Amino acid sequence: MIGAVCHSPVALLSAVDTEGKWLFADRRMTAFTDEEEQLFGTAEGAPRLLAARLRERGADHIGGPAYQQHNVQDGNLFTGQNPASSAHMAEDMIAALG
Repeated sequence: MIGAVCHSPVALLSAVDTEGKWLFADRRMTAFTDEEEQLFGTAEGAPRLLAARLRERGADHIGGPAYQQHNVQDGNLFTGQNPASSAHMAEDMIAALG
């Protein structure tokens, strides 16, 4: 089981198999959105925006309304868009553990 909130899905970008294929390609997930980066004022100075990078690598990035709780579960992958999503994601993960 993997859980990642806000900007932490960046850690998933380095997960590749022996042939260099990204292990999270075609998975549904969310992360801090490009819109949230722009509203927060960090987009202009960033070399790349996280949500855009996840899409480039092949993720099905699903964003919700800016700064609102939004979670996506795809099998054993649990992601939250921003800090407002943390508690809900933790509850979903605890429920999945039974």
